[in-house]
Amino acid sequence: MESFGLKTLVELLQAFGLPGMVFIVWYFGREQQDRMMRQYREDIQAVLRQYRDDIMTIQAKSDVRDAEWARRYENNVELVKTCHRLAEGQQDLSVLVVKGLETVSHEVKTNQFCPMVRRSAGEVI
Repeated sequence: MESFGLKTLVELLQAFGLPGMVFIVWYFGREQQDRMMRQYREDIQAVLRQYRDDIMTIQAKSDVRDAEWARRYENNVELVKTCHRLAEGQQDLSVLVVKGLETVSHEVKTNQFCPMVRRSAGEVI
């Protein structure tokens, strides 16, 4: 509502009366309120668009991280399988080493290959 002088207000009051003046003030006040509400709606829509874009960006980054974690998990599964196969091979190797050590231990205890022991036992060398 534009600024009116006192003379203009008195002329409007005489022409429309007090109810007419109340209506005019209400109309222009309502018009200003409508402009403010439209601006508020536009601002809220802009904020919501930005929020939606930010959420989509975060979700896209999250999807990339989730895919990376899934790949890491699959790599860990392969690593565990490989370690399991190696452990099985180690078990066989450990059994062979223990058998070999038992043989060496028995040979050391009986000392069959030492010529001095064979002479004392009466064997012909």
